[in-house]
Amino acid sequence: DPEGTRANEARWTREYRARLGQEEKRRRERKSELWRNFKITPEEYDELWNSQRGLCASCGGVNKNGNWLVVDHNHNSGEVRALLCHPCNYALGILGEDQQKILSLAKYISKFNHA
Repeated sequence: DPEGTRANEARWTREYRARLGQEEKRRRERKSELWRNFKITPEEYDELWNSQRGLCASCGGVNKNGNWLVVDHNHNSGEVRALLCHPCNYALGILGEDQQKILSLAKYISKFNHA
């Protein structure tokens, strides 16, 4: 049926264009977010990612579910430090980037790690 074929082709074309539009929208949003929050480009993010081989700079793990690694930065100066997994970034934030708290917590937990 030529009419059915044309209708299917038109539907497929609309869906394909919509998907491309969504991907482009996500790409633009990511670019805007990286610049607005960290003053880096997607290419600079990719350089960090590649230099870290896609691994967290702190624990060496990978992000679950294919999520981006988080851009870690100094909240006072805005300087980008590295990319972290969500758990490491969260822990750093909870501890207020306080080196003494981080070291004290590491010392505390080491008392109980007998392995």
